Amino acid sequence: MSERIKHGKVRRARRGRLAGGARRYGMPGLAPKPQGWQHDDPREMFPAKVVAAEQAVIAECCRRILGGETVSSVAGDLDRRGLRTVNGYRWTRDGLRQMRSA
Repeated sequence: MSERIKHGKVRRARRGRLAGGARRYGMPGLAPKPQGWQHDDPREMFPAKVVAAEQAVIAECCRRILGGETVSSVAGDLDRRGLRTVNGYRWTRDGLRQMRSA
């Protein structure tokens, strides 16, 4: 990776911006491309209500894990409640750990 690209990524991180990639759970971002979307078409932002609900789930998970529950039991509860990752997958222990460290 070139120095110019590295510096750009560091600059974006310092400003609190993502360096690219998919939307993370609980983070705002662009909604998926609709059917028939063209390169120059505008894109909608992900609904703020959904992002706020995801942030509440993150806060709940943190409280529960810091309160002594295992990561596996919290992931299992999210799965039983029908909550899914941003990609639509079931929550797993490893997925929840990655979300906490992101």
